[in-house]
Amino acid sequence: MGKQLPSVNFFATAEDLRPVLAAVESTCDLQYLECGMFEQETRPIMSNLFSHASLGTAAEGDANHEPTYLVGHRCTAIKIRPVPQRKGGTKFVVDQLSNPGTIVLRPGGKYLDSAVISGLVGSVKDDPVAKELLSLFLEEIRRRFTAVKGCWVGPGALRNLREGARLTSAITAPSEYDLAE
Repeated sequence: MGKQLPSVNFFATAEDLRPVLAAVESTCDLQYLECGMFEQETRPIMSNLFSHASLGTAAEGDANHEPTYLVGHRCTAIKIRPVPQRKGGTKFVVDQLSNPGTIVLRPGGKYLDSAVISGLVGSVKDDPVAKELLSLFLEEIRRRFTAVKGCWVGPGALRNLREGARLTSAITAPSEYDLAE
């Protein structure tokens, strides 16, 4: 197995993410599937996240519980792994294990009006296609966001920070772990 590609943490609102996604999606046809373990083998495939209704909203207030999407070229067949369960039955997993030419994107976003929950873009596969996809996303994030203590912060998230909102990975985390200017 090759080395893991870098992942990049960021803080963004919907208004921060839309231009990033629009720019990336204008350069190549992508598909998005929500990552996770599911009861059904078939999963809805989205051709863009740009217009997704919940983009930039963190419903749970915890990065570990917010939706993460597998991102690949539209022409790539995404493999969904069956995982037999000890107590019987089978669940179906969408992840990078069987999908080397993909990256993951967790948009994060605003949690109520009190916080912006961190997002992430990255890959666990050292694959040329994954590197290309990751580079496209990172180029747009770096072009539009501001670097703050090792994280990239979109203009809307930065405005939220300056207005008193927390920039955090989880609303339940101690505030000393929040990103501050």
